[in-house]
Amino acid sequence: MIDKLKIYMKKKHNEELDEFKVCEGEKKKNKFLLVPVYLFIVVLIIYGIQALGFMDEVYSLTVVIIIGVLLGMYQVILIGKIKPESLVITPKYIIKCFGKKTFVVIDYDKIRKFKVSDKVGLIISDRTNEITISPVSYRDDLEPIVDILEAKGKTFDKTREYMKRDVEIRIIKNKVIIKEIKQEESSTEKLVGEYYEEFKMLTPGFIKDIIFLNSVIEEAFSTDNNLVMKLNKIEVKEGHPENTGFDSIIASDCITIFENIQIKHVNIRKTRDRNAKEEVLPNELESIISNVEKGVISNWKYRKNGIELHFAAGTNIVKVSFDYKEVIIGWKSFK
Repeated sequence: MIDKLKIYMKKKHNEELDEFKVCEGEKKKNKFLLVPVYLFIVVLIIYGIQALGFMDEVYSLTVVIIIGVLLGMYQVILIGKIKPESLVITPKYIIKCFGKKTFVVIDYDKIRKFKVSDKVGLIISDRTNEITISPVSYRDDLEPIVDILEAKGKTFDKTREYMKRDVEIRIIKNKVIIKEIKQEESSTEKLVGEYYEEFKMLTPGFIKDIIFLNSVIEEAFSTDNNLVMKLNKIEVKEGHPENTGFDSIIASDCITIFENIQIKHVNIRKTRDRNAKEEVLPNELESIISNVEKGVISNWKYRKNGIELHFAAGTNIVKVSFDYKEVIIGWKSFK
């Protein structure tokens, strides 16, 4: 099978199959496989009984031979339909093999669907092919497959996005080895490192799982081109990776860091004067910082890598809009 697979991979995918692991699935028993044998035994028994004179003749020896030939042909057909099934894991592909000539090949990076079914197990597919992996048949090989898919972000589970990373996949002595490729520390990782000791629950992204529930800006300042706001509280939805429960939690002593922001506008309106118009402030970090401290976030609207925030600060309403490279949100405690 492997020799034929190597030829197939070279021809169809221009891929040399040098490193691979063959995972043999547990063979399914076909309870109807020997039915022709059992039927022929019954025919022989009846023929033997009539030959001994214990019953009238039912059929002749010629009929027995014809029945035997037909049942034998049917037996061959049943055996021919049984194709041994196996999985082949390579550093780039996962391959489902049916017999020695039929192969379904999926590139890890082109997986578009990941699903777990109670009936058939793990289902993965690209645009044209689908592979099912039974946890019963491949129980010993499922873990490295899922590890690969998590590392490549192909489980499409946002609570597992932190598992996504650049990895090198090697298969040595029939063992799958997943080695993380160390990247130069990003600016986001450096920011997380600066505040991690103070805020143990500190995660980049997932801002749509955050509700600024009348959050008070206890302190606002900037570092380089980053806006840092320390808040008294926020609400964290159940979908956030740091919230492992089934309900929202209220986090306290919080921090929100908007990295490398690009300000679109900063407007301020004095609510004491009903006729006052909104004043347009310079698109600078200081315009935000100097006007929002001790204010309350009264409204917000998320967009991709951007946000609009309204602050009720004293007798003023401050409206800001900016884009950002990344957002980092954390807190010290929750209830």
